[in-house]
Amino acid sequence: MEANLLTAILMPLALALIMFGMGLTLSFREFKSVIQRPTAFAIGFINQMILVPLLAFGISITLKLSPDLAVGMMLIAACPGGASTNLITFLSRGNVALSISLTTIDGFLAVISIPLILNFSITYFYGSSSDISVPLMETIGKIVLMIILPVTIGVLVKNRFPVKAAHLAKWSKPVSGILFFLILLSIFIGAFDMIMDSAYDLGMSSILLNLGGMAAGFILATLFRLQVKDKIAIMIESSIQNGGLAIVIASSILMKPELSLVAGIYSVFMFAAAGIIVAISNMVKW
Repeated sequence: MEANLLTAILMPLALALIMFGMGLTLSFREFKSVIQRPTAFAIGFINQMILVPLLAFGISITLKLSPDLAVGMMLIAACPGGASTNLITFLSRGNVALSISLTTIDGFLAVISIPLILNFSITYFYGSSSDISVPLMETIGKIVLMIILPVTIGVLVKNRFPVKAAHLAKWSKPVSGILFFLILLSIFIGAFDMIMDSAYDLGMSSILLNLGGMAAGFILATLFRLQVKDKIAIMIESSIQNGGLAIVIASSILMKPELSLVAGIYSVFMFAAAGIIVAISNMVKW
C-alpha cells in the first residue's frame, strides 16, 4: 500500500518535471524540421506509433504472456519516447532536430493513441469480463496535464527567458531522475515475487521489443536510403519508450501497478542498448 501511494503521488510529479525539462531545451524553430525532412519524419512516426505496438502485440501472442504482462507490453509500446531520446541521439551523433520533432509530435498524438491501444489490449488479453477500464476523458486529461502542459510551459519559458531556462534545465533533470529511481525501486520491492515468477518472460519480451523496434527503424531507414544521422535518430526513437508515462498510467489511472513491471524492466534494457549505440557511433567515422 505504501509503495502504491508513493507511486501515485510522486510519479506524475516526476514525469511533469521531466517533460518540463524537455520543453526548456526546445525552441519554436525546432518544429520546422518536420516540414523540412518529411520522409525521415514519416518513417520515424510510422515505426514508433504503428510498428512498435504491432511488434509488442506479436511478442505477447508468441510468448503467450500472462494478461498482466501482455497489457504491460502494449502499454510501454504505446508510450512514445520521452526527453531522454533527444539526449541519447545527441550523444550518438544522430539527427537531434529529427529526434526532437518525433518526440514532440508523437507525444501530442499519444493523448489519443494510448487510450485506444489500451482499450483494445485490455479487452483482448483480459476478456470482456475484465474489471479494468480506461476512462477516456480522465486518461486524456492526465496525459495533457503531465506531458502537453509541462512541455508547452517549458517551450514558452525557453523562448521568453532563455538564460533562466538554461539554469532551470540543470536542476530539473537530476531532481526528476531521483524521483523516478525511487518510484521504480518502490514498484520492484512491492512486486518482487511476481518479478521472480515471471523473470524469463519479463526479460525476453523486453529484449525482443527493444531490439525489434530498433531493427525495424534501421531497416525502414535503410530502404528509404536515409542519412546515417537520420537512421540513428529513428532507431533510438523506436527503441526508447517513455517508461515514466507507462508507470503513471498503470499506477494512477488503471490502478494496477503490476502492469508497470514491463516498463521498469524494459527501461533497464533500453538504456543498456542505448549505451551500446552511443559507444559504437562514437567509434565509427562517417
